[in-house]
Amino acid sequence: MDNAQDSSGITGLTGRMVYEFNGSDCEGYTTNFRFVTRVDMEEQPQRVTDQQTTTFEIGRRREVPLRQQDIR
Repeated sequence: MDNAQDSSGITGLTGRMVYEFNGSDCEGYTTNFRFVTRVDMEEQPQRVTDQQTTTFEIGRRREVPLRQQDIR
């Protein structure tokens, strides 16, 4: 918010970021990621962005995306 210009109309910004790691060497690893932001604007509706991603990692660090969802 320190760098927001007065003309931007932004009056507030909140959010959260969450990582969840599960798995083992034998079964592989699953990473769930979620990033949610809420932007408050002057004389405009509040803007909410919700990004969710799940990846699965198998041997030798190969990642296979399972699901990605962006909600605006």
